[in-house]
Amino acid sequence: MADQTEDIQADAASWSQVWHLPTLLAGVLMLVGGIWLSLPEPQENDFPGVLKSAEAALAASDFDRAKAELDKITEHIAEASMTEQAQHWMARADLIYLRQRHMGVDLDVNHKNALDYYVRAKELGAKPDADQLERLAMTYIGLHRFDDAVGIVERMEEEPRSRRYGLVRTIIERRREKSALPPDALMELLTRYDDELRFEAEAAARRGSEIWSAIEWAELRITGEEIVLAIDQLNRKIQRLATEGGHDDLARLFLLLAQAHQRKGDFGEARDYFEKTSRILEPTDGLNAEVLVGLGQLDLSGSDDVESARSTFNRVVTEFPGAPVTIEALMGMGDCEAKLGWHVDSIDHLGQAARGLVESGWPEDPRRAELMRIARSHHALNFDKREYDRALSYLVLLVPLYAELPADLTLRFAVTHEQIARDHLRKAESLKDGSRKGAGVAFQEAAIQFSKAAEYYLEHAEVVTIGDDQAHGHSLWQAAVCYDDAELWAKSIDAYAQFVSTRASDPRHPRAVYRLGRAFQADQQYGPAITEFQKVIDAEPQSQVAIESILPLVQCLVELGEHDKAKDRLAAVLSDHPTITPDSEQYRLALVEAGRLHFRLGEYADAIARFATAVTRFVPEDPDGSARDAAALLFHLADSYQRSVAGIDAKLEEVLPQSQQRVLQRERTQRLQEAGSLYNRVIDRLEKRPAELLTEVELTHLRNSYFYRGDCAFQLRQWDEAITLYDLAAKRWEGQPASLVALVQIVNAHAEQGNFEQARLANERARFHLKRIPDEAFDDESLPMNRDHWRDWLRWSSELDLSMSKAE
Repeated sequence: MADQTEDIQADAASWSQVWHLPTLLAGVLMLVGGIWLSLPEPQENDFPGVLKSAEAALAASDFDRAKAELDKITEHIAEASMTEQAQHWMARADLIYLRQRHMGVDLDVNHKNALDYYVRAKELGAKPDADQLERLAMTYIGLHRFDDAVGIVERMEEEPRSRRYGLVRTIIERRREKSALPPDALMELLTRYDDELRFEAEAAARRGSEIWSAIEWAELRITGEEIVLAIDQLNRKIQRLATEGGHDDLARLFLLLAQAHQRKGDFGEARDYFEKTSRILEPTDGLNAEVLVGLGQLDLSGSDDVESARSTFNRVVTEFPGAPVTIEALMGMGDCEAKLGWHVDSIDHLGQAARGLVESGWPEDPRRAELMRIARSHHALNFDKREYDRALSYLVLLVPLYAELPADLTLRFAVTHEQIARDHLRKAESLKDGSRKGAGVAFQEAAIQFSKAAEYYLEHAEVVTIGDDQAHGHSLWQAAVCYDDAELWAKSIDAYAQFVSTRASDPRHPRAVYRLGRAFQADQQYGPAITEFQKVIDAEPQSQVAIESILPLVQCLVELGEHDKAKDRLAAVLSDHPTITPDSEQYRLALVEAGRLHFRLGEYADAIARFATAVTRFVPEDPDGSARDAAALLFHLADSYQRSVAGIDAKLEEVLPQSQQRVLQRERTQRLQEAGSLYNRVIDRLEKRPAELLTEVELTHLRNSYFYRGDCAFQLRQWDEAITLYDLAAKRWEGQPASLVALVQIVNAHAEQGNFEQARLANERARFHLKRIPDEAFDDESLPMNRDHWRDWLRWSSELDLSMSKAE
C-alpha cells in the first residue's frame, strides 16, 4: 500500500519539478551511442585455436585446462565445420578416458560418455589415430563389450604388434574377471594372441609374452581335463624357453606342470615339480603359497600323515595371508582337521573358506564344488556315526553358497534335523523318571528339531512336486509326521490334509486320513476327528487302519458327551465284530476303554466286569512283573471294587430286610478284600522293577496302592491292620505330601478304637508334618487324600483337642 501511495504521489508532481528530465535523457542516449561506435568489430569462435590448445593440454595431462578450452566452444560447436566438430568430440572422449585412467577409477558412466563422444566423432568423419583406437578398444573392454573391442583390434592392422597382442591380452584378462571365459572363446583369443606375437622382434618382450601365453594355454587344457595334452605342451615349451634363456622365470610353468601331474594321479612326478618350483622361487614369492597347497594336497591324498598335510596348509594361511590360494588352504586345513577329529577348528576354517567364496562373487568358481564335496563327505561320515548335531554343522557351512538350496541338500537338512529330534526324544524318555526338568528341556528341543525337519521336508516336497512324485509323497508324509511329533497340531493337520487331498492313490492315503483324525483329536477338535475316523471305517471296515480308528473315535464321542454312542461302538467290538478276536490287541484295548468309560460314569459294576475280564485274559502271572499294562489293569480293577462300596453303603442306609442287609454286607466285605488283594498285586509287580524305569502313571499307581489298601482295611474296620498298612505307606513315601494321608488315617484309626492317647500322639505328628507341606501341594488330584479323610481328621482332631482341654 505504501508503494502505491508513493507511485500516486510521483504522478501528481508539477512540471516545474521535472522540466529538466528530457534534457538529461537525451544526453544519456548520446553517450551510449558514442561508446557503441567505439567498440571493435565482434570476432567469430576460434575453433582451430581452441582445439589445438585443448589437444596440447591433453598431451601434457593438464586435464583441467583441456576441459576449460573445450568448454569455450562446446555451446557453439554446431557453428564449426564437420571436421572441427569431429575433433571436438574426439577430444572430449579422450579427456574422459585419460582423466579416468589418471585418477585410477573405472566407472561405467564414464565409459558410456566416452563411447558416446567417440561415436559422434566417427559419425562426423573422424579418423582416430592409433592411440585413440586403443582408447576406444579399452572403453569397450570397460563396458564388457569384448567382441567390439576385438573388432577394434582388427582395425589396427598398421599398428605395432605389441599394441595389438597387448590389447588381446587385456581382453582375455578383463573378460575372465567379469565371468568364466568359455574355453572356445579363450582358445580363439589365445590363437589370435599367438599370431600377433609371432611378429614381435624384441626378444625380451616376446619371451615374457610367450610365457604368459603358455600359462594361459596350460590352464585352459588343465581346466578342460586335457591333462596329457597340457603336460606335453608344457614339457616342450619349458624345454625351449629354458634353452633360450634359462628357467629362472619359468616357475609358473613348472608349477602348472606339477598341478597337471597331480590331476593325472602321477603324485611322484607332481611332488618333484612342486619342489623344483620351490627351488626356483624366492622364499617370499607369493607363488610359494600355491606350491604349499599342492604339497599339502599330495600329503593328504597319498599318505596317512594328515597332521603333516594340515601343517603345510597352515603355512599358507600364516606365511602368505591374502594369497589367491588361501581359500584352497583353508579347505585343506578343514578337511585335515575333520579327519583328525578337530571338528571345531574344521568347521571354523571351512566356514572361512565359504565366506571367501561368497565374497569373490563368482558362482561358477570350481572351488565351490570342492568345498561342497568336503562338507558333504564329513556330514555323511558323522551322520553314519550318529553324531547328528556335528553332521548338521557341516551342512550349514554350505548354505551361503546357494541362492536357493538344491533339492538333495534340502532333504539332507530335513533328515538330519529329524534324527537330532529323535535323539533328543530318546534322551527325554531316559530322563523323565529321573530329572523332570532335564526331560522337559529335551522334549522341548526335540519339538524344535522336529519342526525344522518338517519345514525342510515341506520345502523339498514343493521343489520335487513335478519331477519326482515318489519323493514328493515321501517328503510330504514326513513333514506331517514331524509336525505330529512336534505336537504342532495345526501344522500337522494342514500337512495331513494336503496329503489326503493330493495323493488319493497313494497306499498311505487311508493311514493319512487316520492320522489326520488323530491330529484333530489331539487338537481337541473332536467333531472333525470323528468325521475322519468314520471315513476310514466306511472305506474299508475290516482293514487294520479302520480297526485302529474305532477306539479314538470312541474317545472323541466320550469327550463330546455321546456316551451311549460310545458304548454302542465298544459293544460292537466286544460282541460280534467280524475281524477283532478276543485274543487280539484291539479287543484288549476296547475292553479297557469300556472299563474306563463305565468307571468315568460311576457304573462301577460294569467297570468291574470289563476290568476283571481284561485281567483274566491279559494279565499273566509273570514273576518279574514286566507284562505291559498289567499293573494298570490291576489298579483300575481294585479302584473299581473299592469305589463300588459307596453304592452298597448308600443302600445299607436304607431300611432293608435283615437278609438283604447281610447279603450287602458280605458283598461289601468281599469287594474291599478283593480290592486290597489287588492293590497288593500292584505293589508286588511294580516294586520288582527299578524305580527309574517306571512311568509317572506307574509311580502314581504304586504310591496310591500303598494308601488305598490301608483304606480298604480302614473301611473294613480292621483298625490294627489299617494302622500297620498306613505306617508302611508313610515310611515308603516319607517326604512326599501323600504321606500325610497315612498319618491322618492313623489318627482316625486310633480314635475309632478309643485309643485317644495314641490318637493324640499321632495327631501331633500329622500336624507337624502338615506344617512342612505347602498348600498348593494338595492341588494334585492324584493324591490319595479325599474329602472323607479331611472330614474325619478334622472331626477327631477337634474331639482330641476338646478332651485334652477338659483334662487340663
